[in-house]
Amino acid sequence: MVVDSVIGLFGSDPVVHGLGGGLVIAALNLLGASLLFVRQNPSERAMNAALGFASGIMLAAGFTSRIVLSVETAIEPRRAPIGRATRAPRGRQRHEPTRGQE
Repeated sequence: MVVDSVIGLFGSDPVVHGLGGGLVIAALNLLGASLLFVRQNPSERAMNAALGFASGIMLAAGFTSRIVLSVETAIEPRRAPIGRATRAPRGRQRHEPTRGQE
């Protein structure tokens, strides 16, 4: 329902969707930062609550970004980007000097 309304409003161009999403996030970030101008000296309790909320958001963002990679790895483990980088190459297992290094 929300996706259909966004596509109806902005079309189906992913660049426009990315720009729109970025503008929404920037506007919400600006709104949150502008609360500092309303209350110049927040109490310690309010500061702890704000920092706790921000850290929870960052933890959730970190975990959800790894969920997609883990699902893709579970479906097709040979395409895992980490697995390719850490696996030893098959074939020559020991260092053999090339020409000119002997």
